[in-house]
Amino acid sequence: MARSRESNGVLKCSFCGKSQNDVRKLIAGPTVYICDECIELCNDIIAEEWEEEK
Repeated sequence: MARSRESNGVLKCSFCGKSQNDVRKLIAGPTVYICDECIELCNDIIAEEWEEEK
């Protein structure tokens, strides 16, 4: 996983490493951050798995 904070204090997605300036939204967890793009990818993966289970 990527480090969540650059040396200049800019937050980064813990999954893809994009900075808060490169994404629309960065959501914080206790020790990690996830961006809207990674959330969308996760949603796509889950939706695909649900379709396969039908």
